Amino acid sequence: MPVVAMLTGVALLCRRLGLAGDARAWAESAAAVLAASLALLLSFGFARVGDPAGALWPLALYALLASSAAVLLDRRWLSYSAAALLLLATIQGVVFRFGGGFADFNAWVIALLMHASATSTVAAGAWLSRRVVARTCRSSFGQSALASSVAAALVLAGAGMRLDYPFQATAWLWVGMVWAAVAWLLRLNVLCTLFQVALGASLCLAVTGGLSRTDWFQAAESPWLDPWYWQSIGVSVALYALAWRGLRMLGVWRAVNSGKPSLLQFSKPHWAGLDQVAEVVLFAATVLTCVYAAYPSAAQELSPSVEIHGRVPVALARFEAPHAPSSHAGGGGGWALLAAAATLSTSGLWGRSASLHALRLLVLVGAAGVVASAAFAGQVATASALRWLLAVFALVASATIWLRDPVRPRLRTLRIKLKPVPKSLGGQPNVAARRLVIGSQVLLYLLIAAFVSFSCIYASGFPGGSGRLLFWLCICTTLGGAGWLVLGAIAEGCSEAGRGRLRLTRGVLALAALAPVLVVLAFVVATNLAARPLIGPDPASWFAQIGNASNYGGPLALGALVLLGYAVRERSSGYAFGFGLLSTGVAMLVFMLQLAARGRPLDAEAWIAVLQLNAGVLAAIALGWWAALAWGTSRSASPAPCPLLLKVQSALALVFAAQTLVAGLTGVFWDPRSLDWEQSIAHPAGLMALVAAALAVWLTTQGRAQRFTQHHVGILALLVIGVVTAVAARYDTGGRSAYQAMFLSTILASTAMVAMPTGYRATPWVMVFASLLTVLALRDLLEWALPGKWQPWWGIASFLAASAVMVVLAMRAVSRWPVWLAAPALGAAVNVWWMVVVTPVRREEADFLPLNIIVLGLSAMVSVLVEQWWNRDTAHRELRFKLVGWHRLSTWLAIAVLLLVAPMDLMGRFPGGRVYEWLSYSAIATALAAAVACLWDRCVRWPVAAFYLIGLAGIARFLGSLHLTAELRAWAFTLALSAFVLATSYLWGRRDGFASVLRRCGAPIPEGPVTSGRVWVVAANSAAVAVLTLLVFSLEATREDFTQRMTAAYGLLACALALGFLATGRGETLLRYAALSLGALFAVAFGWSWAPPSIAYPVLHRLVASAVALAALTPVYGEGVVKIWPQPNNWSLAAQKLMPALAVSAGSLLLVILGLEASYLVNEGGAPLAWPAVLAVALALAGLAASAL
Repeated sequence: MPVVAMLTGVALLCRRLGLAGDARAWAESAAAVLAASLALLLSFGFARVGDPAGALWPLALYALLASSAAVLLDRRWLSYSAAALLLLATIQGVVFRFGGGFADFNAWVIALLMHASATSTVAAGAWLSRRVVARTCRSSFGQSALASSVAAALVLAGAGMRLDYPFQATAWLWVGMVWAAVAWLLRLNVLCTLFQVALGASLCLAVTGGLSRTDWFQAAESPWLDPWYWQSIGVSVALYALAWRGLRMLGVWRAVNSGKPSLLQFSKPHWAGLDQVAEVVLFAATVLTCVYAAYPSAAQELSPSVEIHGRVPVALARFEAPHAPSSHAGGGGGWALLAAAATLSTSGLWGRSASLHALRLLVLVGAAGVVASAAFAGQVATASALRWLLAVFALVASATIWLRDPVRPRLRTLRIKLKPVPKSLGGQPNVAARRLVIGSQVLLYLLIAAFVSFSCIYASGFPGGSGRLLFWLCICTTLGGAGWLVLGAIAEGCSEAGRGRLRLTRGVLALAALAPVLVVLAFVVATNLAARPLIGPDPASWFAQIGNASNYGGPLALGALVLLGYAVRERSSGYAFGFGLLSTGVAMLVFMLQLAARGRPLDAEAWIAVLQLNAGVLAAIALGWWAALAWGTSRSASPAPCPLLLKVQSALALVFAAQTLVAGLTGVFWDPRSLDWEQSIAHPAGLMALVAAALAVWLTTQGRAQRFTQHHVGILALLVIGVVTAVAARYDTGGRSAYQAMFLSTILASTAMVAMPTGYRATPWVMVFASLLTVLALRDLLEWALPGKWQPWWGIASFLAASAVMVVLAMRAVSRWPVWLAAPALGAAVNVWWMVVVTPVRREEADFLPLNIIVLGLSAMVSVLVEQWWNRDTAHRELRFKLVGWHRLSTWLAIAVLLLVAPMDLMGRFPGGRVYEWLSYSAIATALAAAVACLWDRCVRWPVAAFYLIGLAGIARFLGSLHLTAELRAWAFTLALSAFVLATSYLWGRRDGFASVLRRCGAPIPEGPVTSGRVWVVAANSAAVAVLTLLVFSLEATREDFTQRMTAAYGLLACALALGFLATGRGETLLRYAALSLGALFAVAFGWSWAPPSIAYPVLHRLVASAVALAALTPVYGEGVVKIWPQPNNWSLAAQKLMPALAVSAGSLLLVILGLEASYLVNEGGAPLAWPAVLAVALALAGLAASAL
């Protein structure tokens, strides 16, 4: 060490004499010797307890020399080296010479802090003495001081539990002072905040040290969990933060008054941010402490009794945290903490965030009510007191918010400026305060409801089948939520008006889906509480003496009053809506408590009462709301539209009221002879609630142009049906009077709906009532089908009424689809009537087909009459409908059924025959009348085909009514068909006359000759002629009766005449040849009729008859026609052209006959012809010869 001192002194002397090179050499020598000396000291003397080698003093001297050299030479490495040597010397002296060594944490903290203090002192002294080198020296030694102080802080934090509280408080104070000095030296703003944190930690540890000497602290198992401890720390931190805030405010005041801007640093957030952080932390801790002070005792009051049908409270310790008595959270300590937090927040009113501090004060005032409620723990009335106190707090705070206009000037006189708050809180202070007040109430009751529900269900489960009911209701609520989301997605693509209606629908859907779940849950809780009631307040307390209804309903009523005040003050529909919901909840809660107290179950009558109660309360509030708006609108120049939430509330009231009616209608519909709970629906209070809800809906949905709309009419009609049925059910003694009242009211409502003027009549609503009639009718029919039930006259009347309603709707709405619905209803009524009146007497199912044909025909004529009614207005004549007229379809359906029945009728295949023959003829006549009526439709097609097919069906029906044998049936059909063919051909020829008559009757038939349908008549009659030809020759060849053969042959003559009538216009030449050819066939058939089937050699004799007939007809066509028509015409020319063909045919047949006779002569020795046949052949040959001349 002396050598190092000597060499260093020589180096300094040379440097002063200007010998720089020598000075450097001597300095390097000193450094080498110093390094060797340090190595020896560290190896053999450092870190030895008691310092037996005396290493302290050399290290101290080396540190002093190095520090001096660093200050003089301004070298950074010298500064760091000096700081390191000083650290080694300090550790050697404090920790090892005078301390206990490595395990002595106190010595380590002191050594580090002494080193930090020394280095910061050196840095400060160098900066003050020599400002030229101050920067380097100050920086190096300041950084060393910072490092040592941070190390000391880490040791304190790591070994905190091993050190006593006074030492830790002193050490942290020391650390804070070092950090303050370093912050001043290095100009580090963050160290200012760390300085404040260190001082705060020192204060907290000092307080902890003081508390550690108290009896309760020493007796507590875990005193750091005791609320008293944290209250003491909180009050201390509040005072500390207040001190810093006061210093900052003083600095700002001095800076403003003295003109020293440097003092404004105190107002910067990085300088005085600790008080703000402390305020936020203290605010949260205070609120949590206040809540904890009241929670255990409140939970004890709201828990079910331990014993059934008794009042045995749950142990309070069950709700407390371990080693943290809730009684310590309240009391004087709680109030002191609350006062400290409130004082700290009050001091911030003169800062830049005055609005946020005011909101914190508002929350702390509410927390004061929570702490005050904890004082009622001895009466087990904390929850009751909490409800009342917070309700009063909400009312008082809300009154202050309502009177904010006169309050603002007074705040300005105190230099308190409330500025806007973040948008997440509402933007404006009054909005944020309003949300806090209302949110506190909502949160309180949600927590209470959740706790009570969980505790009751956990203790007693679900009574009866309420669990299953709640499960299904939750599923329905989930589906309602899905529908709510779907409607929201649909609303995105709708117009503004459509979005408004969808928002209304979404609101009603959401509330209607949630309400049943809440009602069932409330009943479950109330039922469980009836068996195991809540502990509740002490019977001697004021809260118990006023009764449960007042104790629970009173605070809710105050909350509703608060919402009402906001609705009026802020003119907010949301608060008015919330007031309505809360008032409804209060009423339902009181009702449920009374219901459970009486021991009544949540049966159908209770459900009805709950719904009617909710509807009445909501409707009354909605009417009051509307009246207030109407009064405000009358005083305003521009009327405001009705709020959406008011419409939602009114609709919700009507939904609740209508649910009872729907339930009653369902009960009457299901079993009208056994009514029980349905009789309670028409209670006067319930009816008044319904009337109020309907009035509210009408007032909130009426338009400016039309105060009573189509939807109002439809809803009112539905409500009238429900009310009439409910009133009838109230006095029904099992005679089905309620069911009959429902029938009659539905029929009358449907009639009134369709009879209303166009402005009040909506087609969808008419459809609704017609559908109701149909459902009632079907229900009546189903019950009639059961054995022992009544006759379905009401069902028949319903079908007829629905049909009539649809017809009138079609007439007034100028639409075809109602007729399509009226026809099935009419058919159902007629068929049921037939089954009731006729079938039981003489049962025959075959008559249902003609009966339905009549229905189809009548409906077709009604359809035509409806369209003719439209045509009275010329504007309707040009209408184009997407749907075809019902008469066109029903007419062809009737024809199709006729054609289906005709073969069976003709063949006699109906089992048992027909009972009512007139019914079949009536069906044909009705179908014919329907086809004629279709002629008044200008768009109808194929009318001729319809007439033709109906005629064929008439033939079948006529022949069927004769009940002929199989042998006579073919012969009669041949005669009837040939007569029909002749008649249709003749009538076709008279078509223009018929058309003229129809035109005079108003049928829209174009002027001029009628050509439409000719192709059909020609084709159909040609086909019939072909069939008749086969039938005639079949009869000629098989029937023994001469009369049948002869009359059948005349059928071909009728066919020839029929084709002759049709031989006009296009294709007339072909038809003439066909008619003349049929005449030739008639002659052949006439000849065949003289040869019975039993004659010998029938083929030969029929060939003779054919040849003779053709031979005899040849001169007739050649000369006879000319005699009839002397003047040349188409018929005579056609006959003359056909004569050669007939002659050739006759000659060919004669040759065949002669060949056959020759064959018989050779083979059998004689000709088998009878002498009349031989004479006929001779005459035929003579005729042919005469024709050839």
